[in-house]
Amino acid sequence: MDTAKIAIPRGEVPTFEAPGPGVWQRDEDHWPRPVPASYAEIYPEATVPYVREWTSRYGLLLDYFETAFVDGFGYARMHAVGEPGDGGSSGPPPKPVFWLLSRLHPALRERRAAARRAIEQRLWLDDLEEWEQEAKPQIVADNRANAAVDRAALDDDALLAHVDECREDLRRFIGIHHRYNGGMLPIGLLLVAMEEWTGDSAPVLDLLEGASPVSSGRSEHLRRLAEAIRDDAELSGALDGEPEDVLRRLETGDGRVGAAYREYLETVGYRLVGDSIEHGNPTLVEVPALMVRTIRSAVEGSEEPDQHRVRERAAAVRATVPQEHRHRFDELLDDTLATYRMRDERSVYADVWAAGIFRQALLELGRRLAGRDRLAEPVHLIEATSDEVTALATGNGGPAAEELARRAEFRETHADHDAPASLGGEPSDPPPIEVLPSGLREANMAIFAQISGFLGREGDRTDGGVLRGRAASPGRYEGTARVVIGPSELDRIEHGDVLVARTTSEAFNVALPLLGAIVTNRGGPLSHAAIVAREAGIPCVVATGEATAEIPDGATVVVDGSEGEVVIR
Repeated sequence: MDTAKIAIPRGEVPTFEAPGPGVWQRDEDHWPRPVPASYAEIYPEATVPYVREWTSRYGLLLDYFETAFVDGFGYARMHAVGEPGDGGSSGPPPKPVFWLLSRLHPALRERRAAARRAIEQRLWLDDLEEWEQEAKPQIVADNRANAAVDRAALDDDALLAHVDECREDLRRFIGIHHRYNGGMLPIGLLLVAMEEWTGDSAPVLDLLEGASPVSSGRSEHLRRLAEAIRDDAELSGALDGEPEDVLRRLETGDGRVGAAYREYLETVGYRLVGDSIEHGNPTLVEVPALMVRTIRSAVEGSEEPDQHRVRERAAAVRATVPQEHRHRFDELLDDTLATYRMRDERSVYADVWAAGIFRQALLELGRRLAGRDRLAEPVHLIEATSDEVTALATGNGGPAAEELARRAEFRETHADHDAPASLGGEPSDPPPIEVLPSGLREANMAIFAQISGFLGREGDRTDGGVLRGRAASPGRYEGTARVVIGPSELDRIEHGDVLVARTTSEAFNVALPLLGAIVTNRGGPLSHAAIVAREAGIPCVVATGEATAEIPDGATVVVDGSEGEVVIR
């Protein structure tokens, strides 16, 4: 990726020029707001080689996607296998031509063979084993080592070297995240198959509860901390008071509580919390009120998924499948339940944790620079590129404090609705996948099913204070709406609130135990909000369009996750 395509906002009015040929679509699901320059220079170059490896192994029409941040907003351009020229084509060829190419083009014939191998050999199970036995343990070890560094004790040169190391680990982990995208293929295959067998794929989604514990926020570290606090007669009733005092009491405690808290702080407290997985969002430790409420919720106990109920649902869904396909249903469901947790684990262990540690390293350096009047606020250092960070840290130039403050203000005051949906033209229709040969067709239909389930569509507001969207997690809940637009509002979330947000990300998992329901502007049945709500067993309605604008903060709402409706009292 040419770093010249990473535009850092300089003027008051964004330019929004296409960063290259072809059509670039805004990715508001991953980045609903502008990202800081220190993230914009990392992500694009980290993804391409790993995405290409994933798509080639699974036989996809997609070769890779190219990402660029234009005035801080994330845009992506898809590159298809065998695409001519520089990718600036107007879309797929006519159906007859596409049919012929899919059978004669050498690259597409290779993809067809790869797709057949992936499906026949259930390649996702190999990826799951590799993730569990190799990739995740290494990521955890590297993150724990970086989190354990006493940054305040480092001199300036050592701290700058630590910042560089954290940046490179984040870059590497973002790539590894995309290496394991194939783990989501089984759910796509199952959805497509259920649509073919029964005409309705939706019941499958209710079978996934409990398959991804990390999505619910119920980490082992939080569980051990909660158990230690419950067993300590003196501390079990001492979680009230000023959040900073509560956390200080836990951290300095002796015995099990102190040890459990310090482990929780290192592994969970340094993870991002917010609506995207970039370090413009704070870490949990930076939002002490939210952190204390999360711990208190765990101490008071949270309901685990009822596996008996899930098994009953699976039996009922299986009964709707024609007898001759039930063996395939069983196989796909087993593989889906085995691999499903990889989706959130990749982000939580890799991007969310590593980005939080990188942010903390930048903040320590930022505190020193602010003390020397090189920054207005320590957090403004995240607005600088790596070269600018080095220049500021070594006293060899770099942007003025006023410039970094202006970049921070730009990000805080702009959101997805301020940027065009596409640059360089209008998106074309998707290719006619139905004409692809066997193997290639199944793999690509599965990926398209997963993508459409992630993105979803928008609903419409109706008369009478009813907001309609898509049913994403069943149940009915009445509570107080907490409209969260940006990271600065996270500390307002109370136990039992209904989160109302543009979208959610894996960075929000740690706060999930506090919520009674979730409502989002965007998303589909496989969006992050839908996944975590099903995992926690709380109602969720997605794709409402403008819930954050239509629902007043503090209003009483009734969320019906079965019907896809939100009633505003």
